Amino acid sequence: MDGLPDELLVRILSLLFSSRHLYSCSLVSKRWAHLVRLVTHFSLESTSAAAEEQGLVRWFGSSNTGTNLRSLSFSAAPSPKRCCSLGWLEGIGKNLHSLSIGSYTRFVDGFWSSIAACQKLRCLHIDAMLDPLPAEAAPPILPNLRLCFLEGGVDVFTLQQLLAHWKSLVHLKLNNVVVKSPGTYLLESQSLDSLFLRTRKSVHVNFSIALDMPKLRCMFCNAVPRVELLPSTCNVEWIKLHGDVRDIQGLRLSKLKMLTIGSTFASSAHLTQRLEPIVSRKSSLGGIRELHLLLSPAVLPHPRSVNLAALLEPFHGLEVLEVARRAIKLLSLEEWSDRHAPLRVRIFSPYSTEVDVESAWNSDEVEFVWGLMGSSSCVTLLEIQSLAGCRVPEERRPRIPGAIQEVADAFPGRVKLHPFRYQVPRMCGQLWHLIKAGVYSEALHTESDHPCKCVDVVTMCA
Repeated sequence: MDGLPDELLVRILSLLFSSRHLYSCSLVSKRWAHLVRLVTHFSLESTSAAAEEQGLVRWFGSSNTGTNLRSLSFSAAPSPKRCCSLGWLEGIGKNLHSLSIGSYTRFVDGFWSSIAACQKLRCLHIDAMLDPLPAEAAPPILPNLRLCFLEGGVDVFTLQQLLAHWKSLVHLKLNNVVVKSPGTYLLESQSLDSLFLRTRKSVHVNFSIALDMPKLRCMFCNAVPRVELLPSTCNVEWIKLHGDVRDIQGLRLSKLKMLTIGSTFASSAHLTQRLEPIVSRKSSLGGIRELHLLLSPAVLPHPRSVNLAALLEPFHGLEVLEVARRAIKLLSLEEWSDRHAPLRVRIFSPYSTEVDVESAWNSDEVEFVWGLMGSSSCVTLLEIQSLAGCRVPEERRPRIPGAIQEVADAFPGRVKLHPFRYQVPRMCGQLWHLIKAGVYSEALHTESDHPCKCVDVVTMCA
């Protein structure tokens, strides 16, 4: 170890999980005592939140010139209250570029006042409930924040203020936007590239969200009754449609290229009804090149209730169809033999370690694949991908079943099998792959040290 350069040794020390371990390392030698204070990335899984917070401040906040800490991931151990305070951020957060509060912590106290100390923050993930922003207070100004994910409830008025104050924000994901009164709520941003909004389904309020976002390219809205794209919001390329979204206005001005159909539809008739606002506007369909079907048998229980040929008929420029294997049960190939437009099809199959992968594909699914390829030559390439969590042992990697291999043998050159691919956790949402090149180009967000470096394009289908 003495032969390692300081830079490499600091990176090794940055992999430790506890400030107690840093203390132990500081006792090795004078050199190590110096290097433990130069750690740049720290992932803390705490068993005693108060003690660990004190350790964090002692190690990273003792320097008058500032700390080297750039990335901090913090998860307090489960407790009766599961509450943590972020007051210690004032001591160690001034040079942070990334902050993540894990799901073990159910409530964060003093978030809005504490986060103001992180003026260099670029990436923020809070998987916990936040204390409400006081009515008379404005959100903290974070001039460098680019990516933000908030799991806890944020009322729509706070959201409007966040967008007004966080002027460099590129990606925003809010899992619980609280709307208590009917009306139209205007959301404005001159920088936002992708937006994910989810409201509480338990609150049935008839409201609309109007978007004034000239740079917005990707929009996912769940449980939002009505979305209106103002004329300035004309660059939308990708929309994820859920059954709870009743209408989307302004699509004729968009540059729609991808459409994802989620799994919250109550029936095939419900699916057709929700697609009608899009399908009826030919101008909004002409540019669509990719269609993703994430339908689930759990919410559409009737087998073969969705006619695939009829569903694709309005999409004249479609080039790629992506289907979750769970959706195969719902698709019918009736009239598929009449289709001639060339199409690439991708079928992805999530893998669970609790399921025998050889029996994961049932006979109906294999029959669907045979029919898809055999009844029409329109499918120029069929790709089948198995996805597995990043911690699946190598000896348990899934294999393509023999029945699917027979399909590949029967249609040489038209079927490509990908036996295994890691599915890494989504840290910045489903659209990270669209914007990661721009973020990685910045000196402080290289692929080696950005907390979201593991996000891959395949995670958009998870």
